[in-house]
Amino acid sequence: MNDNTDRRKKSWRVFYIASCLFLLFPLLICGGVATWFLGRQSAASAKVDLRLADLDQRGQPVNEDSLRRSYEFNTSDQDSDAWIELGDRLESKAFVDAAAAMPFHDSSVVVPPPGTAWPDRKPIDNFLAAWQHDLSTLLKLALDQTAANRKPIRRPIDFDNALSTPLTDTNRLRGMVRLLQLQHAVAVHDGDRKLGFDCIQAGRGLERSTLNEPFMASQLIGRAIARNTNAMLMLSLQHDQLTDEQMTKIADAMVDFDELRETYLLALRGDRAMMLPVFTDAELANRVLDFDSPAVAKLLTRIRARDALYYLDQMQLYLDAAVSDPDRLDPDRLDPSAFRKRVSLAGDQLKSDIFASGTITNLDHMYSYLMIPNMQSFALVIVQQEENNRLAKLAMAVRKYQHDLDRWPTTLDQLSAIDIDLSMLQPVDEAKFGYRVDTNGDAILWGVPRSDLQVIGPDPLPVDDGEHAANRLWVWRLSP
Repeated sequence: MNDNTDRRKKSWRVFYIASCLFLLFPLLICGGVATWFLGRQSAASAKVDLRLADLDQRGQPVNEDSLRRSYEFNTSDQDSDAWIELGDRLESKAFVDAAAAMPFHDSSVVVPPPGTAWPDRKPIDNFLAAWQHDLSTLLKLALDQTAANRKPIRRPIDFDNALSTPLTDTNRLRGMVRLLQLQHAVAVHDGDRKLGFDCIQAGRGLERSTLNEPFMASQLIGRAIARNTNAMLMLSLQHDQLTDEQMTKIADAMVDFDELRETYLLALRGDRAMMLPVFTDAELANRVLDFDSPAVAKLLTRIRARDALYYLDQMQLYLDAAVSDPDRLDPDRLDPSAFRKRVSLAGDQLKSDIFASGTITNLDHMYSYLMIPNMQSFALVIVQQEENNRLAKLAMAVRKYQHDLDRWPTTLDQLSAIDIDLSMLQPVDEAKFGYRVDTNGDAILWGVPRSDLQVIGPDPLPVDDGEHAANRLWVWRLSP
């Protein structure tokens, strides 16, 4: 009897212990998972702190305050007030309404050769006369920006709200360069070489005034101004309205690839500095990432350490792509083609991560996937500008050859007769720009707005209708 009682007691004890273990097992599993998850976050948070401290020690911005200090160091407020006042006047309703009535809007309008009739010119003359004071101010301020060792101007930027207003004051430059284009067209028609030259150099000054802007959106405006300025140069070259000395000065004032590469780095560092607080500020994350739910943003932002670490790693890949080329003897000079390919590889790595990641990784990298910019497109814009600048310099070399020898070169190789180094005046890959002398006596140079699938063909690109308007800067026609 006692043996049976003991067995029953043992059975109940075993059952009790087993039941407790069964009930505690999920809690142990959950506790283990929570410990593992929090441990990952803690380790990642420590790494993020070290990375941010390292960036700060190297003078790279990591938040709004440090970005503001960096921007102030890289710019000058010498003429800031004058630029702001000019921008205010050129944004007035009176100016905007008057400019909208002008028949000349962009480089697609054909400007008649010097000395020939231009039926639509009278309203343009009246417009320029009415705004002559502001135009003179613009020419002076912009030409000052081309001076050697001159820091770009400092524009008013609200860094606390820069994520919602990244264009800052640079958006005003679009109207300014269009005003220069209008004055330049009239100068070419009048045969006024000095004024035409000044307009081109002023356009380059507007471009240079954006070189230290800390955001990608502002830098893209600078690249658009470069295209407008090259359009003015194209018009002057077409009608032979520049002297050899003027062309040399224009080439010297062009933004070179090393400067363009630096704008890429500044924009990337600036965007990184503005985005990093999103990983720790739930209110900012809700506003920037459009969660439309403060509660969701607050929950997600508490577990963003690994996300921030991935963001820093990916942005560093993009930065490293522009810093050096280990395959070159001179690693400080990065070839534009290698630059674009290396940025593309970094972008491919991001795409691979997105498509290959599982649920946990997607949760870990959620903010990064939403915030990392399309640097491949930005790099392509930079390489396109470098290539179009080379095409512009080559067109000036052809015009100089014609000035010296009173004829066009039959091939581009003949430019060596006037000591032109063709090695730096070719596309960024193994191709060559197209060139021929047309049956009407015009010299024609052409390239393409390059992507990985485009090649320079045996004939110029079509430019005669709106569908092909973007091709105009890639076909340079020089009249005798």
